[in-house]
Amino acid sequence: MHEAEFEQRVANLIRVGVVEEVDCKRVRTRVRLGKLLVMDWLPMLALRAGQVRIWASLKKGEQVLIAAPSGELGLATIVGSYFHQKRSVPSKDQDAVLLAWDNGDRIGIQTGSLNDTDQAR
Repeated sequence: MHEAEFEQRVANLIRVGVVEEVDCKRVRTRVRLGKLLVMDWLPMLALRAGQVRIWASLKKGEQVLIAAPSGELGLATIVGSYFHQKRSVPSKDQDAVLLAWDNGDRIGIQTGSLNDTDQAR
């Protein structure tokens, strides 16, 4: 392996990208790395996928972290996503567990109490 190829593989081990397309039927996502490179379809990570399953689809524009074994982007998978300006952290309380949607609906658990906010009410 040449030095340039080695350096490229190391650079590709962990990358930050932006979701371009989502295919929920196939549970796959296309991610843009930089301005030019759009990756092939990648599997979406599940928070849980055993006896308890949690589904929360990625959305176009969401920032994600990509891990590529041996720096091979063809083997990459999405391992998480980031809060950012358009979708900032919904709470600053370290004791809260909170689900928040763009329409303002929220479900939260904080220090033993369960709260919900339904914007339709």
